[in-house]
Amino acid sequence: MLSLLVPVVTVGIFSLLAVFSPRVPDGALRAGLYGALGWSAVLGATLLVGLASPPGRRPSATVRWAVAVAIPLVFFVYLAATAWEHAPLAAVLHGARAEHVLRCGAICFAVGAIMSAGVMLLWRGTDPLTPGLSGALLGLVGGMGSALGMGVFCPSHEAWHLCISHGVVLASLAVLGAAAGRRLLSP
Repeated sequence: MLSLLVPVVTVGIFSLLAVFSPRVPDGALRAGLYGALGWSAVLGATLLVGLASPPGRRPSATVRWAVAVAIPLVFFVYLAATAWEHAPLAAVLHGARAEHVLRCGAICFAVGAIMSAGVMLLWRGTDPLTPGLSGALLGLVGGMGSALGMGVFCPSHEAWHLCISHGVVLASLAVLGAAAGRRLLSP
């Protein structure tokens, strides 16, 4: 339950910031909250399938790897499908838009890394069989919580921005979580 509490609190903090921010329109806030609510169920299911049972009693490694790969892919599709704007990639990677992509991605990555580390500390030394896989799932949880929180707070709803600043962070934290998990989650 503590593992689920970390992303829920993070999304709550981003939501409060969005409520008091003049940059986030009400429609965007509402859409972000609905998205966060729906993806919270996916986040909970990821923890349930990936880590709820003791090692040796968890679903097969193939099922858990499928979850670790499928969720980022589905998240990219979700981001692209729910975007309100669709600018050419070249336009997004220049000028003020590029600065916003970098700033938003950096915040999202930093918050997600802190969340992933926090959740990994909760699970430290608990997986003698597949620590890298469990680490990938915990990195995914931190990345998803951060991306969902930024989705509520971020005023941009451009497809490339969302995929780069929010989606790439989710995928990269899953990869980094796999590496960190080998070290932190094995007894």
